[in-house]
Amino acid sequence: MERRIPARRRPTRLSLLALGGSLYILSAAASAQTAAESSASDKLDEVVVTAQKRKERIQDVPISIDAVGAEQLIDQQVHTIADLNRISPSLEIQQAANENPGGGGQIRGIGTQSFANGAVASVGIVVDQVSQGNTNINNLFDIAQVEVLKGPQGTLFGLTTSAGVINITTNAPDPTAYAGSFHTDLSTAGVAGSDYGNQIVQSAVNIPLTPDSAIRVAAFGNMLQGPDYNEVSERYVQSTDYGGRLRYLWKPSDDLSVNLIGDYAHEATDGDNFFTVIKTAPGSIDAGILAACGIVAEPGNRDYCSSFPNHGGYQNFGASAQVDYTILGQTLTSITAFRHVDDTPHIYDIFRLSAEPTQISYDGQGGGSHQVSQEVRLASPNGVPLEYTVGAFYARQKLTQDGAGLDVTVSPFPGVTIPISVNSGTDIQTYIEQWAVFGQATYHLTDTFSLLAGLRLTRNELSDRQIDKNDPALVETGGDRENNVSFKVGAQYEISPSTMAYVTVARGYKGPQVNISDITVPATLVRAEIPMDYEGGIKSTTLDGRLGIDLNLFYESVHDFQGQICVPSSSGLSCGPDNLSRVISKGVDLELTAKPLHGLKLTGGFIYDPATYPAGYQGSDGTSLAGEQLSFAPKYKVTLSADYTHPLSSGFELVGTFDSVYKSDLDLDNANDPNLHYPAHWILNGSIGIQSTEAAWRLSMFARNLTNEHEPAVIFPNFPNTGSYAAYYTPQSFRSVGVSLDYQF
Repeated sequence: MERRIPARRRPTRLSLLALGGSLYILSAAASAQTAAESSASDKLDEVVVTAQKRKERIQDVPISIDAVGAEQLIDQQVHTIADLNRISPSLEIQQAANENPGGGGQIRGIGTQSFANGAVASVGIVVDQVSQGNTNINNLFDIAQVEVLKGPQGTLFGLTTSAGVINITTNAPDPTAYAGSFHTDLSTAGVAGSDYGNQIVQSAVNIPLTPDSAIRVAAFGNMLQGPDYNEVSERYVQSTDYGGRLRYLWKPSDDLSVNLIGDYAHEATDGDNFFTVIKTAPGSIDAGILAACGIVAEPGNRDYCSSFPNHGGYQNFGASAQVDYTILGQTLTSITAFRHVDDTPHIYDIFRLSAEPTQISYDGQGGGSHQVSQEVRLASPNGVPLEYTVGAFYARQKLTQDGAGLDVTVSPFPGVTIPISVNSGTDIQTYIEQWAVFGQATYHLTDTFSLLAGLRLTRNELSDRQIDKNDPALVETGGDRENNVSFKVGAQYEISPSTMAYVTVARGYKGPQVNISDITVPATLVRAEIPMDYEGGIKSTTLDGRLGIDLNLFYESVHDFQGQICVPSSSGLSCGPDNLSRVISKGVDLELTAKPLHGLKLTGGFIYDPATYPAGYQGSDGTSLAGEQLSFAPKYKVTLSADYTHPLSSGFELVGTFDSVYKSDLDLDNANDPNLHYPAHWILNGSIGIQSTEAAWRLSMFARNLTNEHEPAVIFPNFPNTGSYAAYYTPQSFRSVGVSLDYQF
């Protein structure tokens, strides 16, 4: 019998030691003022980004960007898309199952919150210059850099970028050297204060083939136990995720390079992390059922009580071919890609309480998505008076959802089960096609003053077809065809060689959705979402190159914001997308990076973002939310991290990391119910260890979510019955303590 961990407990001594050790390292560094002769030589590394489809210093790009390199990603244990929450104050990732398509999230409070099959993410995820659409990767491994680009980026990136872009670059093959790496994080539920178990293994090897070609092979395994725990089977939810990536580079000359990339990922689950009851009405039937199962309905409860089989999974794979050819100083780039996701049939019950009189279960819900894309562009060299990028783009997505067998039963008395309805569900097929031509140019009028202009013309076609599996003759269709113009204009001024100021205005685009809430009712169209974004910022490096500042003021007005309202129904949840007249997001975004002392690097970010609902908007409870903060969007958020290295005896170094996230209070559903409100809180993480002087290996102990802060991804009201509340918890909602090992050769 596996030992169950209580839903909430005080921090263990080992967890507190980890935090205390990290803080001790930082305090020791702060007292090292006598080492001025060493710290004076420490300068920030130059960061190069591809935010404008060309390699440029982040200092020179008129976009607010959070850029995090490979070392910081490993130090902060950023291994999944959901973990990116911790690297940028502007970014939130909705982690609940199917809460956002494509693994998307929110930037500055703006994001997709829709279950609709044709919905696309507002925050685009781009991997090695390929827009992922709704066929997203989940695991991050062998990553060179992650860039979070804030605000509409449709001029250059196009597909699903109306709120911003997460631009991910993996490590490229290197023909000059054989090299490899290995990383593992190991934790076990109940050991050293860890509230769930997680074993992550990542490895990569770079193999030169010829003087001008090489391959790089990377692989990962991610085994998760929990956080949800089934009192019937006395087991944690089990999830096994594994996959890999193969990259091939051939560069026969300085003018020609060929990159071929293929990746594959597979996940299988035994049980699902889903909703668990956190509050019941006094004396309710739900309270009695939970008590009989030994479950306390309280914040942080992740226990459930189900004898119904729950399992599912997916496989995700894709490939791309990128060819870059330089002729007469201009670079011609072609990127051909496809991606495919198969969701294996999921079998699960909604309430996960076997004694609940009303039972709702799904059997066989699956589906998938397929995307092909082609981009061709021509770019001028850097450093010329007129820098430009022009191109064309095409993408076609097919999204399918298999109708699941939906069974609803009622047991008024023990041993008596009455079927209420049996529904085979609805098969859904959605097609989205996009054609676009685009261009963006920067004209350097002087050595210090430049103008920016960009334009994208898009043709978007959407069709949706739903078939009733009980009656195949019952079919409902809907669709839309429209043209759109997106643009960006701006100016930037180099105040000094180390300080640049800029202003930009951008119009974005996110295509429409088809709403078929009832197959017997004609389909309706959810109109395209159009954001207008106004920004001004300043980027500076000062204190002899040891302090970097990125300050940005923004005002974004999103017309026809695509929202959604969900209410309980006989089938569990009844959700429908709809347009909100206008949503406003405005505020200030600040990023700081510093090397104040030798061996110490500090990063910090802050956002103040009052993103609000429009006048006349009613929440799912029928009350007015006009002027209220958007759901899932904290008004304030702070991210902090520190990395310190201190020499020990010959050949060894002490290393310590610390990172934390603060969020102001936030609402986890679009209603005025105080039970759906989560208070302001800090989440603290740290590690301490030793490494070789050459950093060839590192061994450390880590602790994530030290104080066991149980922030849910979602809270849902009247679940399973009126007066009860359920929360969806993720691994980030609980403490994890373990050991890490890194080795490079």
